[in-house]
This record gives sequence, structure tokens and C-alpha cells, in this order.
Amino acid sequence: MNDMGTMRQFLKEYTRHILAVIVLVLAFSISQGLFTTQTIKTEDCTSGKCAKVADVPNLSDENPFYYVDDILKDRNAGYYRLTYQLKTDKETHVAVKMATYSEKDQGLQDFDLAPSGEYRNKEILFQVDGTYPNVVFEKNDPKDGAGVFIKSVKLSQLGISSDAEFAALLPTVFGNVDTTLVDQSETKDSSYEFPWLKSPKTVIGQVFKADSDYLSGVSLKMNIVKGLDPGSREYSLFLKEADYDGVNVDDISSAIAEVRFSVGSDLDKYRQDDGSFRFPLYGPIEKGKLYMIGIDNSKVDVSDSNHLVLLGSKKESAYSDGSAFMKQGKNFYKIDGDLFFATYGAGFEEYDGQKLLSGASIEDSGKRKGMYAYATSGTFMDMADLDSSKGASFDSSKKIIIGSSKPGSEYVYRFHAGHPIFAISFQAEQARAGWNSVKAYYSFDNLNWQEIPSAEVAGIGDQSDTDVSSEDDSSQEPDSSDQSAGDSQADDTDNSVSDTASGTAGAQLQEFDFASQVSTSSKDVYLKIAYDPDSPQKSKYFGLKNLKFTAGFNRK
Repeated sequence: MNDMGTMRQFLKEYTRHILAVIVLVLAFSISQGLFTTQTIKTEDCTSGKCAKVADVPNLSDENPFYYVDDILKDRNAGYYRLTYQLKTDKETHVAVKMATYSEKDQGLQDFDLAPSGEYRNKEILFQVDGTYPNVVFEKNDPKDGAGVFIKSVKLSQLGISSDAEFAALLPTVFGNVDTTLVDQSETKDSSYEFPWLKSPKTVIGQVFKADSDYLSGVSLKMNIVKGLDPGSREYSLFLKEADYDGVNVDDISSAIAEVRFSVGSDLDKYRQDDGSFRFPLYGPIEKGKLYMIGIDNSKVDVSDSNHLVLLGSKKESAYSDGSAFMKQGKNFYKIDGDLFFATYGAGFEEYDGQKLLSGASIEDSGKRKGMYAYATSGTFMDMADLDSSKGASFDSSKKIIIGSSKPGSEYVYRFHAGHPIFAISFQAEQARAGWNSVKAYYSFDNLNWQEIPSAEVAGIGDQSDTDVSSEDDSSQEPDSSDQSAGDSQADDTDNSVSDTASGTAGAQLQEFDFASQVSTSSKDVYLKIAYDPDSPQKSKYFGLKNLKFTAGFNRK
């Protein structure tokens, strides 16, 4: 009894202290993720079992109609070209019509549409009398389960005046690109876990030998270990040129391409039905050269309860041309085995035997004249459109190509019109006021260059020299539902960059708006965007947004 009384007395006196200790232990356990850590394994997400971030289609079972209002309002009677991009997740049949608000309509085109992960360009040539102000897209079977995505709706008037000229028009050629082509892969074994990304300031990656001249993406398998709030800080997935002799590994270039993602916000949008992740990672590479892809956790607060685990093979022979590697600090270490990975190339359309850029189209204007038009998309594909680059990469948060402010940094386009060019125009804006200004040049032979003048306009400054992809930036891809409609109006929503208000109001912004008649027999125009060593701004980066180029040509 005395012992029981002593125990009761002890509990009475020290209950608050005991409860406090229990609370502290619980708090510590929670902070360490002992009770809240979740591990999402690749095999748990096969067959679409894990939630994916899905875009909202323009046409669906709930909304089988999609209107582009007033695109034909106040138009003169005449001949027109309507272009647009679309894709579907299931086989369907789509009709395109001119329509009034009173439901009166006139068919323009209808067609079967096969499932595709890529947008496809389409055009309709038609004559209009001004009766129908709207264009409507419609699913033939409203309940077929298909989701159709539509963007970049554009209307332009043709410079012709007769049915005979209309009948002689050639169809527009678009720069469609196939990004399903597998370049290199090790996809037979994903039984081994590479766990080192739980350590701070670590890179895990794979060296591979390129088998094509373009990279459009990479697939990886990885498990996600995360607490209740993994945060929004971003991992960096990069592509660099590599030096590897079978024993030692190192990178020998700045990033050719980079995508940033956060476990706490946008990682799920890259999830595939087999549980892997496919990341867009576009860049020009060279067949036969060695490159590395790597995931860098330097900006993430990693721990035992917040990290990524890459999967692959422990076998040294899983992929004979490269190896897995790790980097901590400045030191690289070869790791026995290989990641599970697949890299994807890019198959470009050709015109006149030459590559047609993804952002390009070649239109017949009538009267034996035509127009080559190019516009950046604000996606990783912009990097693959380059003819060459030094010190340039694509920034996924700003949706632009950026260059390092160093001597020799530049990127070059080659626009091949297929016919002798008689006029060119170029428009673009400095990516941000306060960034290093740029020099722009054009050439018909890639040797003799003429400078393109620019002007300065008032803009919102951003004098900071922090990393281009800051920790607070979003790495979201452009919204697939974005569209623009109107005469000669491009889809600017995909390639716009929002200037922050952190700089000095009234700072100058460099702007290009150049047009010129030219006398040349060349079918090519080269455009060079280069570092300006005499820039009054001395920031780390330079770049342009909303870049557009056109060339008028005479058909043979």
C-alpha cells in the first residue's frame, strides 16, 4: 500500500512534467517524419493508379462545343486562312463550322482525330461573306469520352481575289515534330535503389552516348519520400556534355537544358501510366558524344523524410556506353550500375530537303508569293529549334532561352524558306529590364552579319542578379487551353514572361521591331542573338521573349 501511495503521490506531483515530455517526443517524432512520412513507389503508380495533374480539354462530354467568338466579326468579304493546333486523348470526330449567335452555321471541315500526346497543326482555307462572326469546334459524338485540346487559333486574310487563285493555293506546311523517338535507354532493370539524394547538395545522374542530334525528353523511375508538407523548393534536372573514360566522370559544359520541379507542387504532372516520370528536356546534342542527365537537390531541404530515390540497375553492364554517377560538392564519383532511363529524340518535318523548325510555317499567299513565319513557343522545343548555341539554355520557369553574360555567348537560328527571299521582319523584346542587353544580327550565309537595330522603351526593372529560376518561381508548362484569335495574332500566352515588380519602375527595356526589303537569291536567313559586352546593365543573363520572324519569298 505504501508503494501504491508513493506512486499516486509521484504521479500527482509530476503529471504536468510527464505530459510535457510526451508532447516534446511526439513533436520531435512528427518533425522527423516518423508518423507522417509517405513513400510513393513507382510500382504503386502503374496503370494510372496515382493521381496525375490533368489539363482541362476544350471539348469534352460535358462541353462538346468550343466557340471562338467574333473572330470573323466586321470582316470584309474575301478569302481567309484559319490555322489552329489540337490533340485528343481518345479517338473522336471533330467538325469545324462558321456560326452565328442564332445557331445558324456553315460547315468548314470535319475529320477523324486519332489520340496523340502532341499538338498537330491544321488549316482551313475558305471564302466568307461576313455573315458568320464565330468559329465553333464540335465533337460529332458528344458522349464518346474524348477530351480535345485546342490552341493557337489564328485567322489571316489571303491576298487573292478570284476563285481561280483560290483553287491554285498550296497547303500550308507546318513544323510538326515527333518527340516519341527513343534515343538511348536502360529500361530492363529498375530493381536497385540509388538513395543518396537524401544528402544535401547532391547530384545523382546518368552518363549516356547520344544516338541522335536532338534531345526532347527523359524518362526516369523514382520513389518519392515526403512528409505532410514537402515544400515548394525545386529540384533541378539538367542536361550537360560529359567527360567519361570508363572510370572518371565530369561535366564539361554549362547546362544545355534544364527543368525545375517541386515534389510539393508540380511533379505529378510528369507522371506516366507505367509509374515513371517523363520530363521535357529539349536541346541540340551531337550523335556519338557523351552527355549526362542529373537531378540536383541543392535548393531542396532534404532529409530522411523528404527526398527522391532514383531506381535502376546495380549491374555494371546494364548500359555499356555510360554509367550512373554522383556529385557532392565539386567532386564526381562513378557509381556501379545505371539508372533506369530513356532519352527521346526529335523528328523534324522537312521542307525543300531541310529541317523545318517546330515553330515555323510556310504559307502560300497567292500570286506566286509566300511567307515563312516563325515564333517561339515558350516551351523546351524552342531549344531544339536552334541551329547552334554557346552558353545558352532554356529556363522552364521563365519559358525563354537565356544566355550567360560572357564573351562568346550566343544562339543562332537558321530559317529555311525554300524559295528566294525578298523581305524579312523581326520582332522581340528584352526578357527583363535590367538584364544584359543583347546584340541581334542577320545573315544569308552564316558568315557576313548585319546588325539589327533596337530601341529602348520604358519597362519594369529587375536589377537582381539571383538565379534565373528562383526558389519562388513556378516551373509550370504553358496551359494547354491557352488560345488566341484574330487577324495575324500569334499565341503569345505560351511564350510570355511576367516581369516582377521587384525592380526599378521606369527602367529601359530593349525592343526590336525591324522590317526590310532585301535583294538576295538565298533561301536561308540566319538570326544570331548574342551577348552585348557594351551593355550598360551588367547582369548575369541576357535573353529575348516573344521572338517572331517572317520572310516573304517568291515561289519558283
